[in-house]
Amino acid sequence: MKASSGQFFRVQTTFFVLLFSIIAFDAAASTYFVRTDGGSASQCTGQADLPYPGSGTNQDCAWNHPFVALPPGGPARIQGGDTLHIESASFMMGYGAPSSENCHQSWSWECHMTRVPSGPSPDQPTRILGQGHDEGCQQPPELWGTERSWMVVNLEGSSNVELACLEITDRGSCIESHCHNGQCDGEVAACNRSSPPFGQWASTGISARDSSNVVLRDLNIHGLANRGVFAGRLADWYLERVRINANGWSGWDGDLGGNSSNSGTLHFSEVEIGWNGCGERWPDGEIFGCWAQGGGGYGDGLGLAESGGHWIFEDSTVHHNTSDGLDLLYLNDDGRVTIRRTLVEANAGNQIKVSREALIENSIIVGHCAYFADFPNMHPGDQCRAMGDAIYVGLRNNAQTDLINNTIVGQGNCVVSGGGGSSESRLRMINNLFMGKPYWHDSSKQSCLYYSGSSESVEWTNNYIDEVRHNACPGNSLCLGSPMIADPLLAGFDAEPMDGSPLIAAANGEHAPARDFFDLPRGVAGGPDIGAIEWRDEPEPDPEAEPDPIDPPEDPPEASFTYHCNDLDCYFDGSGSTGEGINFAWNLGDGATASTSDVSHSYAASGSYTVMLTVTDVAGNSNSSSQTVTVTEPDNEAPALTLIATGFRHRGHRIADLEWSGAGTDAVDIYRDGEWLGTAPNLGAYRDSTLGRGPGSAIYQVC
Repeated sequence: MKASSGQFFRVQTTFFVLLFSIIAFDAAASTYFVRTDGGSASQCTGQADLPYPGSGTNQDCAWNHPFVALPPGGPARIQGGDTLHIESASFMMGYGAPSSENCHQSWSWECHMTRVPSGPSPDQPTRILGQGHDEGCQQPPELWGTERSWMVVNLEGSSNVELACLEITDRGSCIESHCHNGQCDGEVAACNRSSPPFGQWASTGISARDSSNVVLRDLNIHGLANRGVFAGRLADWYLERVRINANGWSGWDGDLGGNSSNSGTLHFSEVEIGWNGCGERWPDGEIFGCWAQGGGGYGDGLGLAESGGHWIFEDSTVHHNTSDGLDLLYLNDDGRVTIRRTLVEANAGNQIKVSREALIENSIIVGHCAYFADFPNMHPGDQCRAMGDAIYVGLRNNAQTDLINNTIVGQGNCVVSGGGGSSESRLRMINNLFMGKPYWHDSSKQSCLYYSGSSESVEWTNNYIDEVRHNACPGNSLCLGSPMIADPLLAGFDAEPMDGSPLIAAANGEHAPARDFFDLPRGVAGGPDIGAIEWRDEPEPDPEAEPDPIDPPEDPPEASFTYHCNDLDCYFDGSGSTGEGINFAWNLGDGATASTSDVSHSYAASGSYTVMLTVTDVAGNSNSSSQTVTVTEPDNEAPALTLIATGFRHRGHRIADLEWSGAGTDAVDIYRDGEWLGTAPNLGAYRDSTLGRGPGSAIYQVC
């Protein structure tokens, strides 16, 4: 802008309102683009992956922010079935971001994107895609919430939607209402909720309700002050390669308060849910402040209220959450659970809770429920909460649950426990390895094998049992001492059978799945093994053999960065650099350095500074790029500016005449409703004839 002050005036004109019949026609889906060098809604159509050329309106160029497509307060500028491509860059999401003029700082928590429009059908979804979504998603765009925004991505009422290759986070390094009951002995990092500015934090990553046929792929949802995902009343969601980590209260909170029940299939494939109930420092990602219910927090990795739906977890990892790992205990008669090839470990409560019909197969369950014992904000009662049983099985309404070819170890009261069943309920334990450890809350006794206060039928078939309370060995179980696995200790547990293990070829072949935890075939030793992992007859490594050479990257690294400055404050973005596994090293020209892909920096004085970015790839190859940056101290003596705006109609079109005085520059910038209209000579007058027809009002600024 040409001057640092401006005056706002509202032009309100009264016009006749004409009512027309509106006929809706199906429109072909459109594709839109967002890039940092794009323009506003008035400057660019958004339908070309090109920068804003610097002047003009309605140009064929990209928009400069996701809020242009999905403005806070709406309506959306994209339609259901459209595709929005977002470049690999950082975008602040909240009050103060581009196209957030409908927001107010006093209630900035409401400053979030309008909901994503629903696609016409599951085969015609609305798509929000980060750059590289189809090439491995190496550098997803970062959408980071700020100023206490309630959510970053809004899927409330959104159906037939695909989100892919996005990083969803904030930069606050705080936890909402952290340790609010005053019962924490360690670091307390509560977010500012009392008065604006609130800081660079957001409450929730994705908020969704009344939403069906949604695909989430290659998302990294982390570091939010409260929840990663807050979602209920869903149907037919599919998650693939989604990470939900280090969110201050919980990972996936499925309790909306009131009706939260889901339906259809909720499928989680290659999903990681970890370190929820802990904070994450920006920008280095350090885990801190872990807390749970003793301090007034929550801490579930994934927890639901009463719900239906078929919940499927495959090839996933659920770990180090400060309460339960997967809490699926409150499923109703329309609910069931399938867990396959999944690692669940070191959660502070129960690792898994299931209800009604359930299958847990080929999974590794490590009930290291006292992992957080040395974390100062975690209370003794938070360790091995609810007795810390590795698996709890709810068997209501004559349900059947099958545990087949799992490796299950725990330091809770029991390795497996159950309840709520009747004489018609059935629990089948087949081909599992069960291992007990000293019970955390009473180390004088081992974990028990199984306990239930109800009368269900329990079948034990070809299980291997080691070191459980009272040496329980039901059915035709094998209880022959050490199972001979690679590492039986909780801290480094490794379930792979060693040569000569009694687990090898000892399983019941009728019930054993064809493939194991690693999706490799079973039966290589003449029959399937007990436990999650099949033994492999692999040759011992030759200690004198030369290591395999590391192939150098095909392409050398290339450093590249953009920047923009406001007075003495500059933002540098090196995400456009290329190379395999590159590290970043910045020299900001005044002695300051940094090692992240993007940097915000304030210079102490006006002047020109040479900024250099060096990137280094996995093979040690380096490349550097430098630019000279000139910064100036702000002018605190800006001239007073007065503006008069007059609105009228000419042949049905709205016209606004602007008159001003006090601008001390050769040219001025004209803005309407926060959008740049153009640069004009400083003649003291300007006519805006682009308002169109119909009633309305506008706010003008001359700078």
